[in-house]
Amino acid sequence: MNARRHVIDLTCEARQVEDSVSCLFHTILFHRSLGKFRFREDKLGNQTIVIGTVGFDDVDCTAVDLTYVRCSSTELRRAVAKEVSPFATALQQEASSSSATAAISLEFYEKRPRGLSVMGYDKLPWEIWVIKFTLVQSDTESERLRYRYELAPVLSDKMLTIVDVMNRYEYVPKNPHKDQLDVVFDISFPDVQPYLFRISRNVESSNPSSQSVSKSMGRFLRDALEL
Repeated sequence: MNARRHVIDLTCEARQVEDSVSCLFHTILFHRSLGKFRFREDKLGNQTIVIGTVGFDDVDCTAVDLTYVRCSSTELRRAVAKEVSPFATALQQEASSSSATAAISLEFYEKRPRGLSVMGYDKLPWEIWVIKFTLVQSDTESERLRYRYELAPVLSDKMLTIVDVMNRYEYVPKNPHKDQLDVVFDISFPDVQPYLFRISRNVESSNPSSQSVSKSMGRFLRDALEL
């Protein structure tokens, strides 16, 4: 399966990275999440799916003059923050002493069995979003405020691009039967059901003494940085 890859280039301050990634990833996940499934069977054994609703929250960024919408799921928010917050923190540490390049990806995948079911599953990606960062530094408060205001319309434009992509008629996995639900969706969340996803992150510094924060994930993201 050839995964669709979307690359988003951003220029911002290191302190704006967490807001930038959060607003874009949550925008994507809002459109790639469904309400919890409930299955019903009639007397003839025909199965129907009743899909629950997805609540939403308005979120104000702290380092950008921007408000975005995310799924109102505490556990989903924590799952995203678990990867995004360390990425942003590491990038701030790298940027304080040297120039750094960085990328973070949100990948959607489905599980396909390896031959016999006892052999487990392969994770086959079908959509990948990569955010690549170029960092700038502000020397004065006026520059700091300028970056704060200038990034907002850029992120708004990127979010509109995401919505446009989501409205295209492109491949998404079919809704599976009840016993195969977890090969397409992450069913671990109590209040929302996103397509299976994973987040990979990488920070690379020009300082030879600095170590990458995620060498095990670096190969894919190094390729992304070279696009």
